[in-house]
Parts: sequence; C-alpha cells; structure tokens
Amino acid sequence: TTMSPQELFEEARRFLQDGGWEKVRSALSQRQFRKCKVKASSQNRSIEKWRVVVKGADGKDVFLGRPFESEGQAKGAYDDYSVTERTVASNEGDGGGLEN
Repeated sequence: TTMSPQELFEEARRFLQDGGWEKVRSALSQRQFRKCKVKASSQNRSIEKWRVVVKGADGKDVFLGRPFESEGQAKGAYDDYSVTERTVASNEGDGGGLEN
C-alpha cells in the first residue's frame, strides 16, 4: 500500500520520537568506509570508489548512498546526522523536515 504524505509524515515523526533517531545516530557514529570497484560502463572498465557502511538491525552490512570519489568524501558523508547534541526536539521548527 502507498502512504499519503500525511501518513508518511506521521510515521516518521513516531519513529523519531520513539527513539529511532538515537538508533540512526548510533549506526552513523559507527560507520565504516570501504574501497570498492564500480563498473564504469561508459569507460568499459572498473574504477575504485568509496562506500559508507553501517550495520543494519539484523547485523548485516548496509551501504549508504552512492559511491564516493574519494575516502575523504566518504568520511565527511553523514557527519551532520551523527552530531550528539542534535535531537528530534531541537530539529522541530528549524526547517529540518519535521514540520507539516
């Protein structure tokens, strides 16, 4: 089934208020960075890029986003979301997407 924007908003709010944000932040604070080979079809060869990896709830590796060009780009990814002072309450009203 497809959720309406309002239903999706309410589900996201419940997830975050029920401790979901802490789980996300914890996973991001323990993220790893891996070099991987990506097939560049336009160049007909493989190139090395970097991936951000976290552990899922089931303990399996979860790759976040697209591959990055450099290790530095991968290491800088998602830094804003692992800040320890940020909370759901501190994001409300700041244009952070929790407003309706």
